[in-house]
Amino acid sequence: MPSTSSSPATPTNDQSHQSTATNQNNQQSICKFGPNCPNYDQCTSLHPCRYGEDCRRISRVVNKTQKLQDIVHCSKCFHICKWGEKCKYLNDEEHVNMFLHTCTKSNCKDEVHKERFRHKCKYGKNCRSLDGKYENWEHYVKFIHPRTNGVMRHVEKQMYYLFSEISNDESNSKTAQSDIPGLTLVKKSTLKPQVKDRKRSAKCEISTIDGKSTEYYFIGYEKGAGNSSTSKVVCFKETGKGVFEGHIKVVAESSCVFDGNAKIEQPWYHSKVNVYRNTVISQVFDEILKQGLNGVSPNATYIDVMKYMIEQHDIPIFIVGGAVRDVIREVIVEKKTNALQIMNNIKDIDIGFGCDPQTFHGRLTRKYKSGVPIPGPRGLVQVGSSNGSDLFLEGKAINGLNNDNKSVKAQIAQCYGTNLRGENICRDFTCNSLWYDPINKCIIDTIGNGQGIKDVISKNLRIPVKPRDWEFWVSGNPTKLMRFYKFLLKGYSADAKTKSFIIEQVKSGKFISDMEIRTQYTKGIGKANKARLENLLRSDFGDQFYNNYFANHIK
Repeated sequence: MPSTSSSPATPTNDQSHQSTATNQNNQQSICKFGPNCPNYDQCTSLHPCRYGEDCRRISRVVNKTQKLQDIVHCSKCFHICKWGEKCKYLNDEEHVNMFLHTCTKSNCKDEVHKERFRHKCKYGKNCRSLDGKYENWEHYVKFIHPRTNGVMRHVEKQMYYLFSEISNDESNSKTAQSDIPGLTLVKKSTLKPQVKDRKRSAKCEISTIDGKSTEYYFIGYEKGAGNSSTSKVVCFKETGKGVFEGHIKVVAESSCVFDGNAKIEQPWYHSKVNVYRNTVISQVFDEILKQGLNGVSPNATYIDVMKYMIEQHDIPIFIVGGAVRDVIREVIVEKKTNALQIMNNIKDIDIGFGCDPQTFHGRLTRKYKSGVPIPGPRGLVQVGSSNGSDLFLEGKAINGLNNDNKSVKAQIAQCYGTNLRGENICRDFTCNSLWYDPINKCIIDTIGNGQGIKDVISKNLRIPVKPRDWEFWVSGNPTKLMRFYKFLLKGYSADAKTKSFIIEQVKSGKFISDMEIRTQYTKGIGKANKARLENLLRSDFGDQFYNNYFANHIK
């Protein structure tokens, strides 16, 4: 274990800044200020590496392929060995000096062992080591802490969790329990990967003009004209700031250097994403997906098409939206157990796929010669045809961080990606931000803490992004404003703040032409609900506004 110091944590008398040792883990002390060190460049103590197990610099040092900046980095930062007490190099002094090791025993009482390995803090979630007032990184690193302790205020900074008992996979703990009756919390590390091509989501280094390199995530190919991609790639660096909580950069693919050992981030990787499973829900989707698709040649079922694209072309596919929402309600709320009966109540199957529409269509038509029309102007892909009663498969690309239908931030590139949480800005409400994985047979809730599922159960309308981003959320696709009233007619409700925002945006008049009032009324609401819709709109906007903007569309 790193050495410790008992002096107060102030810039003037912190003895950890006086360290002259060079042995990384056995002699060199840990800086009490952690990543907030006010004297980082001159500080001789160790600081937490923000990249954790994925740090490429420590990997290059271990593999003897290091550069000068790698050596500098490792002399100033500490890393945790992912093998913990099971590491086979514990007798290798060089390895032990490079990495911290964690005890895997549930109740270790060996005092000598405690000096060599990291153990659980006896204060658990009540520990105040990082609660702001008593910030002490030296203690926080020496002992393992639950993720629920005071560091929650740093939720946007993943480095604060690198040394917690629970990793970025919130369901990694064997004792993790779902707080939603009827659903089991799934360990994300047990899920079968849908993404295998590391260029889709792995970290890469981008060279800058001055010859330095910066680590980004490769999140997708830039969106071009006609539902296709350009030759450039879009990369993302998490900063915790802005609408996307990070920096987006467009570069030529040739300027990216990919590490062959880099971890591939799956669509559900984000720490806030939770994964759930229910036997009946899985059975319902099994029944749906084994149905034949009308007009497709050679003959194929839903699952045939999905597996072909996922397994043969490395293109992830998920069911999203209404089908997932409605099945959850029927099983969890209405307690239905007959899979065939529930399936008959599903009106359509929408999917999201991890590539641009033209690529998806091109790969699909390599095998299926009919029943796969060219993607529509908005990138809608359809598989199979409907005779009025048959279900067919349709969907769009999983959006990158800036890829909604209409008004977007022009200075930021649009792209297609595989990060399900990144698509939240494009979803209408949390109840529709749920994805079903047909391979792992589970529900992926991208909102956090199962909030999307909870909102389905309680029929609550919640905007799926932070309030600071609501205006960007609505400008991306103003039809969300009209869909708000569609869900009110379905028995959903919203809090006063959300409803006030919706009314304010409609009254501004700037989105009226893009709300697709007539289309949403005819396809989503219907004449049977005309009187109720009219009453709602008149109540919220007044008779004059209704007559000027709604009356001609709602007939």
